[in-house]
Amino acid sequence: MSKSVLQLDQLEVVYGRVVRAVQGISMCIPDGSTVAVVGLNGSGKTTILRAISGFLPSENVAITQGTIRFRDRDITGWHADQTAARGIVLVPELNKVFGTLTVEENLEVGLRTQSSARPKGAITLSNVFDLFPTLTPHRRRRAIWLSGGERQLLAIAAALIKRPTLLLVDEMSLGLSPIMQRQVIDKLKELKRDFGFSLLVVDQNARAVLEIADFGYIMENGMIVRDGPAQALLANTEVQEFYLGRRSGEGQRPSYRDVKQYRRTRRWWG
Repeated sequence: MSKSVLQLDQLEVVYGRVVRAVQGISMCIPDGSTVAVVGLNGSGKTTILRAISGFLPSENVAITQGTIRFRDRDITGWHADQTAARGIVLVPELNKVFGTLTVEENLEVGLRTQSSARPKGAITLSNVFDLFPTLTPHRRRRAIWLSGGERQLLAIAAALIKRPTLLLVDEMSLGLSPIMQRQVIDKLKELKRDFGFSLLVVDQNARAVLEIADFGYIMENGMIVRDGPAQALLANTEVQEFYLGRRSGEGQRPSYRDVKQYRRTRRWWG
């Protein structure tokens, strides 16, 4: 069994001392693996990534229980600069890039903030454009004028400059066309193979992330309700019905009323 690069143990995150956004989550990311977290909006996926990377808002959000261990070191409650120095890099859901800066300037920001603690194999600006040829024609264009897919690739490129040990990608496919989703997925797979980082990706699009993952977790209301090998989750009839839009035996998508009823009454059991 592979040694884990990241381990969450009974993690709880509370907003405003009242709302438990994450409720007793335990999760393992084996070294060199791709792990997917799937769930609807508000299920707690982004909160997990923010807790790991140290980007939780400091005033009204807190880890109130559990631990986060990175390479066997307790990093619970660390700030973003501390986690980044250790090799944990987040591609956020929103504000992925600096819109008023050009593509090249966005990348130069990443180059200037490379961790001196991990100088081996530093990436240059020329390297980045070789790895991301789609961005080359836009290098002097302001990022605000890029398409959603181009901004996602730019955000991944800026993250790669930091030479992550663990790359966290939030809502990888949000707002992207199927063709651009495939381009982003293929690029992530290529970079993971070539640079050897571990990948934790969260998304509402179950198919997009489970198809590239080794293992997956499904979240609802701040809790993990099902987990297992990604291919087993894709083959599960309940996952197919409520996350892939298939109704078992009927070949129909469930209606909005059906899904709401499911949310009120359905309970997940292993």
